[in-house]
Amino acid sequence: MFRIESLNILLFLVDSLEKSLQIIHNKLSLKVADLDEVRQDIGEILDNLSESLSQELPSLPEQGITRLDKLIKERRDGEWTLLSQDVHELRMHLDNTVDNLVTDVEDFKFRLKALAKEVRNQLHTLQYL
Repeated sequence: MFRIESLNILLFLVDSLEKSLQIIHNKLSLKVADLDEVRQDIGEILDNLSESLSQELPSLPEQGITRLDKLIKERRDGEWTLLSQDVHELRMHLDNTVDNLVTDVEDFKFRLKALAKEVRNQLHTLQYL
């Protein structure tokens, strides 16, 4: 159950970033886009993402977990922490070019998407701990 909960959180964040990025791209496609307003929008996106990343992913149950569950949890927790640090760092550098900021936010989206991918269960990885 914890893997499904984690997956739902990750996919929600990916979906939220995709929607937000679409709005940013729409604004940028207008030749008269106010870049300061776009930077402010990106700041809000980063604030929301930072708030989400400040929450921990669901913990492992005490029983019925496999080595694969444990490895996925460790991988996700490690990347979750790195993402949180990277989002905080980018938030401090909103004076970068808008193109660079958008590229960085898109990178966060791809990293979250990668975390949401589930490894296919193989018999040798399903040893219960």
